[in-house]
Amino acid sequence: REMMDQVNKDSLEYTIQYLQDYQNRLWNSDNAFAASDWIAARMEALGLEVEQQPFYATTWLGSGQSAPNVIGIQRGTLYPDVYVVCGSHFDSFSYEAYYGEGDCPGADDNASGVASVLESARIMTQYEFEYSIVYCAYGCEEMGLFGSEAYASRCQQQGMEILGYFNNDMNGYLWGDQIHIHCIYPNSVAPIGNYYMNIGNVYFPDMPIEHKNLVGGDSDHTSFNNHGYMGIYPFEDVDHYSSFIHTPNDLIGNSVNSFEMSQRYCQMNIGCLAEIANLVGPGPQIQCNPVQNFAIDDHSREMSTVILTWNQPLPGSTGICDRFDVYRDDNKIAAISDMTYSVYEYTDTISVGVHANYYITAVYNDG
Repeated sequence: REMMDQVNKDSLEYTIQYLQDYQNRLWNSDNAFAASDWIAARMEALGLEVEQQPFYATTWLGSGQSAPNVIGIQRGTLYPDVYVVCGSHFDSFSYEAYYGEGDCPGADDNASGVASVLESARIMTQYEFEYSIVYCAYGCEEMGLFGSEAYASRCQQQGMEILGYFNNDMNGYLWGDQIHIHCIYPNSVAPIGNYYMNIGNVYFPDMPIEHKNLVGGDSDHTSFNNHGYMGIYPFEDVDHYSSFIHTPNDLIGNSVNSFEMSQRYCQMNIGCLAEIANLVGPGPQIQCNPVQNFAIDDHSREMSTVILTWNQPLPGSTGICDRFDVYRDDNKIAAISDMTYSVYEYTDTISVGVHANYYITAVYNDG
């Protein structure tokens, strides 16, 4: 629960926005290679053993070298050669992008899944586990699961012992008003499906989780199942998933419409990994100092303006302060990333007579 509670919606949004901003991540494009490098750098910054696995793909739209998989390993203290794995694909697709007539930003499919994997790694690398945890980001899923096939087949060839695989693919589109999970897997791996539902029943007993079959599509869990490993795919909804995927409109807002849902899927991913990997000892003691001397000057109330001022946090935090986020009534209205000043100021405009709560958060490099 302590780990789950650290899942940060702003951190998820940052990753999704960053990958969306590439405009397209077609499997063999320069942008896909750049995205692979960026994900690898994120994992390296967390202290993982990182590999970029190259592979060649013969797809229905041509052949060639794909943007490489990114594999990050957090070594277990007692069983370093026994693994629990989570993964996502980072490539995106649309016919508009393929024919050079538009983009494939791929916010829900599948920047949302990459965000879940990276956020899980950010939190779980603060702890030690008996078993090793592998965090994966695959290339060339949209062309036929080529990236996960390259990795899963290698795992089988090397005789890797994998206790379970948890897929992260499309978790940002909420249909209806209740967060729910459709868990996709073949009956041959029912034990891990039941395990996932048990985790949900323990931590989120009011959240519906159903075993479903996906018709007309597939994802990277199948590569692991095909090579003898138990893998499942928690999915946003088999009947009502985002209608914007594989189009230029797979964007934050219309396709990723619920960061609360993405947060829940990430929490479930962490719960499943952590229960199997087996935590060693107490968690870390994290110190994040807040901003100092926050003040609100409303002397210009006849002009409907308020001036917010604050100072840098005191030294002593365990991370490095990256930015300040400004909130009004729990809505972020500004982000300030220039950290060269000692005193900061932000001016906001509100209607006369409106009551508002303001606060400033110091956001550190670990989220």
